[in-house]
Amino acid sequence: MNKSYFTDTKNRDCLYDLITSWKGTRFRHGAMVKGRAVDCALYVASLLRELGVFTSIVHERVLQTWCLHTKREVMLDGYRAQFQKRMSHRLIAVEIGLDEETQFGDILFFATTKMGVSNHCAIMLDSPNMACALEHRGTCIVILSDVWRNRLQHKYRIMHYG
Repeated sequence: MNKSYFTDTKNRDCLYDLITSWKGTRFRHGAMVKGRAVDCALYVASLLRELGVFTSIVHERVLQTWCLHTKREVMLDGYRAQFQKRMSHRLIAVEIGLDEETQFGDILFFATTKMGVSNHCAIMLDSPNMACALEHRGTCIVILSDVWRNRLQHKYRIMHYG
């Protein structure tokens, strides 16, 4: 039976330690430098890489306003490629239904523009909190409020397999 990677309290504690190590990092589109600047997608990917979930990170460089001009799922497609090609041994990412209960460690994708494409992501912590990077706050922990829930497009869970 497969179980969530974050069922192990060591992995949960490590995630919280990593989030603390990124504290104070400001937001900047396309950046991925701890203590300097990071965007939401690269922040979550960096946390997963530091945890050992991703072996490396490869991302497409796009304009900051990409989500205002296309219906292409740029961010989501990038994560799907990571899930297929850069997962650590014996880990998989499984898309879960929006109606399923959100669990610690789930990767959440949101649409915050009228185009309806996923242009923001976060990682779920102990309910109702999630970690993300926001343009006006940098790296932070925010509440998964109804405003966020209404914009939720996709959820993925990191699972052990085998």
